[in-house]
Amino acid sequence: MNITDPIIILKDLWTKESIFEQLDNDVDLTAEDITDEDAIEWVTREADLKFDAISYGEDFYGRNVSKLNYELVQKIKERRS
Repeated sequence: MNITDPIIILKDLWTKESIFEQLDNDVDLTAEDITDEDAIEWVTREADLKFDAISYGEDFYGRNVSKLNYELVQKIKERRS
């Protein structure tokens, strides 16, 4: 492996379906409601939170992912309106 080759860990990859499954929402949404842009933004922000959780703890991660999930659900609802 070259020093500039990306290191990909398949178990840490997200799909729209896996994002949707962890949303833990009770609204009438589907994984198909998540746009490509929303998914990319969510994954990017979740990765930052996961890294910060190393310093701030699991509770920090849980609280902030909940906020991230809420924002995603609100975006989807607004598009539907």
